[in-house]
Amino acid sequence: MTVRGRREEFAKIEQRRREYLGDAPAGPLPRRAVPPPRRSPLRPFARAGAGAALATTLAMLAFSLIVAGNDLASGPDITARSTTPSRARVADLTFKGERRAAVAPRVVAHVVPRLTNAQKAHVPAQAPARPSGTAGRTAKRPLAIAAAPIRPAQPLRATGSGISIEARPWQLTADGTWRTEVVAFFDDGSGAQQPRLHAQVTFNSDRGETVGLDPWLHQTPSAMVTTRAPAAVQVDATALEPSSGSATLTLPAPPTDPASFAATTRVIGPHLVVVGWTPLSEGAGVRGYRVYRVSAEGARTLIALASSHAHSWRDTSVAANGAYEYDVEADLGGRDAVAVARAQTPVEMADTDIGAIAGKGMFLFFSPDTSDRNSYAQFDPDEVVAQAVKAGVSDIELRVSRGTFAEAANPEVRAWLDRLIDAASAAGIKLIAWSVPRRNTADDVAESIEMAQYRTAAGNGFAGLALDLEPGDEYMGHGAVARERIADYMEMARQAVGPDYLLIATVISPRMTHFTNDDYPYSRIARYASVMQPMEYWHHFRASHAYAQTDVADNCSQAVALTRTLAGRNVPVNVAGQSADLGRTGAPSPAELGWCLGAAQAAGAIGEMFFDYQGTTPQGWSAIESYRW
Repeated sequence: MTVRGRREEFAKIEQRRREYLGDAPAGPLPRRAVPPPRRSPLRPFARAGAGAALATTLAMLAFSLIVAGNDLASGPDITARSTTPSRARVADLTFKGERRAAVAPRVVAHVVPRLTNAQKAHVPAQAPARPSGTAGRTAKRPLAIAAAPIRPAQPLRATGSGISIEARPWQLTADGTWRTEVVAFFDDGSGAQQPRLHAQVTFNSDRGETVGLDPWLHQTPSAMVTTRAPAAVQVDATALEPSSGSATLTLPAPPTDPASFAATTRVIGPHLVVVGWTPLSEGAGVRGYRVYRVSAEGARTLIALASSHAHSWRDTSVAANGAYEYDVEADLGGRDAVAVARAQTPVEMADTDIGAIAGKGMFLFFSPDTSDRNSYAQFDPDEVVAQAVKAGVSDIELRVSRGTFAEAANPEVRAWLDRLIDAASAAGIKLIAWSVPRRNTADDVAESIEMAQYRTAAGNGFAGLALDLEPGDEYMGHGAVARERIADYMEMARQAVGPDYLLIATVISPRMTHFTNDDYPYSRIARYASVMQPMEYWHHFRASHAYAQTDVADNCSQAVALTRTLAGRNVPVNVAGQSADLGRTGAPSPAELGWCLGAAQAAGAIGEMFFDYQGTTPQGWSAIESYRW
């Protein structure tokens, strides 16, 4: 990604953001611990437009033709865990979690009766959601012949020097990719292998894509590996701390033959279901795919055609709280392969209002690790709420997920979260669910939406969803790939929650980075965002610099104007300002906080959200309190 004249400074942003997100130790890594850069060979796939013309025999039809991207999948759901790791417990928990909305696919293979041209002419482009009925011209569902399971039960293991790694065989995702999680264990000196929560390990693979996972997920370092390639994948794990060591695991090629053809779904909120299927090899002779929705009576309605290169389809016509079933057919020019998948959509999103993010706000992030300096145990819910009320803070953005990892990862953290949500509700403080996307996968988006829908036993919850959309190795990647992923994530999120739900896009500040729409997709994000929130951390770079009022005021006011200009519409802007020391350049002075608040309000911002709660000094809290928005 091009950063005009700011490459070194942008690297500092990435490092410090990783520190605050729990991805890196404070300060730079030792030189010996820095691994050589490796780039994934996976290339992005182009998405065909929904209105693309079909062949002559289908000229009267308008089908959604979607070619799945190269974006990759996620891991298991929240599982109750103790914060004290043990080898037996981690081994028992690893890979057991299943998504609440996911249903194990039933794989079938049979001969499918062909539609006549007259029948095809009456097939709608996309049938309305009718979980127990039919739409348009339907075809009777053929009998299914069950196929053999495609996944063995035992994990794959490899032991190296001081470290071992293991992974389950490939799982099919709703993105039409193959996924596994590789988990690292360490020699405890007696020959036994144990998890280590705070160990540092780098993972790489020779094909596909490898993304490090939060260590709290398995209580030990792990990574997600995804691929569409019909070939074996070699995964390397190198321990940087506590001692050097490495291990290599070769994952066998995922099944790509018609006998292994399968389908799966991922529910993303009440209005979006993603249907994925096995990416068959070229040698299978697949000519395309057909997606049917199946009624409760077994009647099938054709709702999408996809090319031979497509491996997923998004159903945006589903309704909240509905049961759906899909047949996916691979057209093999004779004996077709068919797979079945089901989905249950959640209830409708709660009513929201843009006023929930107006005025003064504060970011707060926590971790489930009691030894971490940002542990949830550091924040007493009653004290957090009392401080917000005293300072006139009307809304708090609370980080609840990062990629597919939910921060409330065990019962103790969930109990703390419930206390905070209920206390904030009683005090009239609005909480915004803050999510940090890592890839534009169905599972990643679904985690964000699920957390936004979280409710306590008392029925209290979040007043909106803020998506922290960042480029970088640990987030959406770089360059054109990152731009496509970020824009696609926003589109999926909006499709999932509906047109009226409060969806906040936390974006890179164009004032600080000099980004344009060629560097970062502001205008595409703005199509789906209720509010744009530029991260204007003006104190991030310049050490030992005395900031004049004009310095701060210009930064904060121009962040509002530039964001709105790049958005291409008069979108509401909420400034993400700085109240803590983020880059070892010192925290802004109390006067600076007041200058930024004043400039942002004068420029037409609807409010300002300060980063962050823990790092704000008593003097900073007083300055925020003294400014009346």
